[in-house]
Amino acid sequence: MRPLMKHKEWNSMEQIKPGDYIFISGYAGLEGTFEILKRQEERLKAHYTSSFLREIQKKAETLHLPKQKEVARSFQAAYIKELSEGGIYQALYKMAMSQKVGFDIDIFKIPILQETIELCELFRINPYQFNSGGSYLIIANPQKEEIKHLI
Repeated sequence: MRPLMKHKEWNSMEQIKPGDYIFISGYAGLEGTFEILKRQEERLKAHYTSSFLREIQKKAETLHLPKQKEVARSFQAAYIKELSEGGIYQALYKMAMSQKVGFDIDIFKIPILQETIELCELFRINPYQFNSGGSYLIIANPQKEEIKHLI
């Protein structure tokens, strides 16, 4: 069993082992969605209903919940990193390059809000390369009882 890591060690990839699983906590492009809402509100009002835009605003309250980091810590994640500029794709690419490994990712299992997809289509942005602040890339051992329900 791996020792419980201190916060500063979470960004160290030395704990990652073959067979570990990659999880995303939060949503792809979440922070970028809120940035567009703030910067392009008038343009968005021309394309979407006010109730659609209010729903996005409500979801802004979920950004940067410390609970996500604590959940990862509780099941002794090998690695945890907040996703931000460059989004999920950049984080996965950097991890693969630094470890000199490849991995399989099912893009359909990456959590993303429909609102993010809609805004990204309007502005022709790849949501998986979009600012995903408030979400975390987590790598953990799939044998741990605490995370079996997540797989």
